[in-house]
Amino acid sequence: GGLTDQCVESAVRDACDSNFLVTLVTDASYTETPERQASSLRAVKGFCRQRLTTDVLAELDDLKKASPPPPHHLVPGPPPPTQDQEDVVAKYRFVRFEMADFNTKGLSKLVPAR
Repeated sequence: GGLTDQCVESAVRDACDSNFLVTLVTDASYTETPERQASSLRAVKGFCRQRLTTDVLAELDDLKKASPPPPHHLVPGPPPPTQDQEDVVAKYRFVRFEMADFNTKGLSKLVPAR
């Protein structure tokens, strides 16, 4: 949700309790009145840093310029499958069925694919 004094406050506190460093984008949330917005932002000020959208976008641009992506061969891929995962894949690799022989009552049989 986007309500600053409800969902956003709760999410900020939960994330902070889980040791995340939180940034609250103040102009990307809302409340019913400007007074409630200001009150909510004051209430969570100690749990997060507060920035405007333009500031966050500028920070992200600076990060992109400061750290170019690693060469393709250094980007980690997915971990290799475990033996259990390989066994499951092998067991079901060729298990497919093709529909055949429809009649007025619907599908009459399934034929394993070859």
